[in-house]
Amino acid sequence: MTTAGLPLYAVIFNDYKGRILSGELPPGARLPGEMELAAEYGVSRITATRALKELELHKLIVRIRGSGSYVGEGRASPEPDSGVRDGRLSIISLVLPFEAEVSFDIFKGIEDVAKEHDYFVTFHNSSQSETAERQIVEDVISRGSHGLIIYPAMTDNNLDLYSGLMIDTYPFVMIDHKLPGLDTSLVWADNRNGFSEITGHLLELGHRRVVMVGSSVYGISSELERYRGFCKAHIDRGVPLMGKHLYDQHDLARMPADYRPGEEEPRRAIAYLYDLLETIPEPERPTAIAAVNDSLAQLLVTIAMERGIRIPGDYSVTGFDDLPWSAHLPVPLTTVRQDVRTIGRVAAQELFRKINNPGSPARVVDVESRLVVRDSSGEPRKGRAARPERLSAPWEEERVLSSPDAEAPARPGERLGG
Repeated sequence: MTTAGLPLYAVIFNDYKGRILSGELPPGARLPGEMELAAEYGVSRITATRALKELELHKLIVRIRGSGSYVGEGRASPEPDSGVRDGRLSIISLVLPFEAEVSFDIFKGIEDVAKEHDYFVTFHNSSQSETAERQIVEDVISRGSHGLIIYPAMTDNNLDLYSGLMIDTYPFVMIDHKLPGLDTSLVWADNRNGFSEITGHLLELGHRRVVMVGSSVYGISSELERYRGFCKAHIDRGVPLMGKHLYDQHDLARMPADYRPGEEEPRRAIAYLYDLLETIPEPERPTAIAAVNDSLAQLLVTIAMERGIRIPGDYSVTGFDDLPWSAHLPVPLTTVRQDVRTIGRVAAQELFRKINNPGSPARVVDVESRLVVRDSSGEPRKGRAARPERLSAPWEEERVLSSPDAEAPARPGERLGG
């Protein structure tokens, strides 16, 4: 809730600023603590902390560790023309769960837009930890960051944190991962159409028995969108789905505890998947595997080669992301490339929209992607599937979906896209 369109921390700031400048709170007077302020205004502790930080940065109060906050003796710093700011640098912050090439690409996209608004960008790595993510978010807000762009860890344990920020109308934007139940602004790749493109590519090659392999299709929002694209490609082309067409952690959880002991879990899971597929009688056995990301596809290719399974002779394998190494595997990977720098740029544009319009509705933006065909996909082996009849729409092997004037897409890092 806001007053005159101001974020809640600014409401508290203006209230106490007025009381201090009017003399109602004289020099040396003690202010309520963070929890007391939060209770008084019905806001989160983060918002109360942010308000106290703003008062301190404007030289209205002095905060003494272990003692509290007191009205200062000096004069308040002048207000910047653009409204309540920290009196020093105007900052937005990026929180990612990893350090990889994608970090730089996303950061550069955000920085391109931040410069236009005379803002600086700080970068923070949560290392896939929801605990670290929470601590970073609380810390950068308390230090005066004006907004956040967050690529959350693959858990939903911080919904209380983000719902509190929504109540406080603190501006933030998610990238890649949708928070269940919360209508937050989100910028991600067009997962559904991108996966429909690559599944359609396999169907165009003549495959009629295609399976999808994911990590947690019903638990990760980007994977669920890709699954919808997988189904869409079949329906659009009049090809029924296989009875068993999806494999993820729920299927692989049935793997015996003593299966291939000593091997790392991802390798055990993919080896077990091949065991499952090879038990299917030849006439019904899948001929193509659409992996939800390049990391899974790389394991599928590597373990297939170790077992004497030919790629694409026995199975075509595809990925999603176009990681930097995907073109340099022993069998270069057919995949979908994401325009990561544009994702960063659009996320920053959305964040500044929310900074300038507190309480404005959330938006979901799909950034278009591109099919990249390499050597890991081919026609099904003779005897496994017949050459298909002419399908309803022609297929372009490498159709650029981004706008013609878009920059060449940057390549993402390991976790982008689930």
